[in-house]
Amino acid sequence: MTKYFSGYSWRAGIPRGVGLLASDKVQDADQSYKIVGDPYHKRYSVERYCHGVFDSVPYDSALLDFRHLKPQKQQAWHKETLESDDDTVVCLVRDQNDRLLYVETNLFENGLCRECKVSSPQGLFLSVHRMYYTHLGDGTDGVVLYDRRGLPVMYKRYACDESGVFTDVIEEQWDLSDCKAFDDLFSAPQI
Repeated sequence: MTKYFSGYSWRAGIPRGVGLLASDKVQDADQSYKIVGDPYHKRYSVERYCHGVFDSVPYDSALLDFRHLKPQKQQAWHKETLESDDDTVVCLVRDQNDRLLYVETNLFENGLCRECKVSSPQGLFLSVHRMYYTHLGDGTDGVVLYDRRGLPVMYKRYACDESGVFTDVIEEQWDLSDCKAFDDLFSAPQI
């Protein structure tokens, strides 16, 4: 039986349904989500429905698997700069076989990276990292990974040096099923 949810959150880079909807309520819901996985847990996707009619796919791990963004999974990845100016750096991210995985567009403010948009090689927007700095007026120093819809997937809080550059990781959180603690630290970006 297919399960539909009123929303979803992220745990360990995997989408989890929130607010199970009764099957007779899906047609009435402005939006609902179906979390689709395979029996071997190799691939996950999130499908969005409006009044029970398919609308879009906000996430598909075939395009960007958030579970692979942990440092131990990226050891053989490398970046090459495609273009660069004072405010923007565009990089290609390749795997150990030299296969193009993603295109990153980094946006800078006052010499510090504030946002990193991740797109597929075909140009499909996949996610965004937002960087927060207390000396620029943010509530904490850290990085948040957001999915295409602007839902937080994970965050890292950092200590900073005198110039405001991140140094040591204070906290890394991959369970964002309870967004209250997250909301106390960060505010959602405008995507």
